[in-house]
Amino acid sequence: MLWLITHFCFLGQIPSSAPVSLNPIMRSTIIMMIVGKGSTHGASLECQAAGLLILACLVSGPAPAVPDPTQDVTSFVSRIYAGGVPFDEARKLDSTAVPTLRTLLKDPKQERFWPNVVRTLGIIGDKVACLELIGLLERDVESEFSPALYRAKTGVIFSLAYVVERDRSATVALQYLIDSIDPAVWARKKPKGRGLKWKGSYHPTPEDRDRHLSKIAILALGLTGDPRAMEALEKPPTKGGRKFFEQAANVVLTAQNAHKIVAKDGLAAYYRSQGVKAYPKN
Repeated sequence: MLWLITHFCFLGQIPSSAPVSLNPIMRSTIIMMIVGKGSTHGASLECQAAGLLILACLVSGPAPAVPDPTQDVTSFVSRIYAGGVPFDEARKLDSTAVPTLRTLLKDPKQERFWPNVVRTLGIIGDKVACLELIGLLERDVESEFSPALYRAKTGVIFSLAYVVERDRSATVALQYLIDSIDPAVWARKKPKGRGLKWKGSYHPTPEDRDRHLSKIAILALGLTGDPRAMEALEKPPTKGGRKFFEQAANVVLTAQNAHKIVAKDGLAAYYRSQGVKAYPKN
């Protein structure tokens, strides 16, 4: 189920080629299933998965041709993909594409495609982009903001995991994920915390937002395959983290199981084991 949740964090707008269009009520219902709007603890993993499966069925249809990212990375990320940026294509890129992607991430006119940019930066695995990604996640937003920006912000957490999986020296990204499993860190003032001031329409309270972000961080640690990540998943370093782990036991177990596969066979093998055919065969 973990791969379904990562896909939601990066999903772009529903393409016009989708065989079924969503009216506002249907769209709101699916979103509430996935993020647990109105719940103090968020949606259950089973409910999240069900919502994502419904969404996947609604947007299934003939996929447009994917441009070669090595020829034009801007065109590659400036498209709408029903399941997010395709991993096998994005993995063709290397660090030479990072400057262009970082520029796109600074351009408000490209906000619609920021989830694609964030995911692609993570898949490339260049730790140089980590601070840029973290900056996007923590950037203040005074009022309501777009669903695209929300997906980009939450998608940063998974992208940091992708970087760690490819580069074990990405200690900044790894430590950020480990620190993030304690919900208290998100609202705590800097420098000891994140000092987040944005909430987003999907979360009724900042506390609900914080718990949701920490669940994502737990799942992301499972995708790193890093031994230090498993240590944190087995024994959270803070009292607040340990208490939250008791409340999110199913999420922790999902992350631990994913970690075992990623650590042994790599992230590609994990995704293939979950039936994600678009993931590259290394």
